[in-house]
Amino acid sequence: MNIGLSMNFILVVNLLLFITQVLCGRDFYSILGVSRSATLNQIKKAYRKLAKEFHPDKNPDDPHAQDKFQDLGAAYEVLSDEDKRKTYDQYGEEGLKNDAFSGGSDPFASFFW
Repeated sequence: MNIGLSMNFILVVNLLLFITQVLCGRDFYSILGVSRSATLNQIKKAYRKLAKEFHPDKNPDDPHAQDKFQDLGAAYEVLSDEDKRKTYDQYGEEGLKNDAFSGGSDPFASFFW
């Protein structure tokens, strides 16, 4: 394989990863600093540690403290709930906003009798 082709392939892969992140919303796993295979216990532990560290009252000089804290809360809410986590893993954050994907309902059920 020639070097130019390899570089183009790497560029395309990186571009696709970037687009995926933009379209799918926040990466809740990286926000909490846990792996995708993290257990509920690991998620809880990471959330507690980071919530104490990034609480707005402990960071009055950080104008982004409230946003970071809200992101932590959103990440914990999703990853600590088995159903929400499955939806998030499959569809990303956008899937959580769309009622068609929540609750296990069939979005095509209304088309069939």
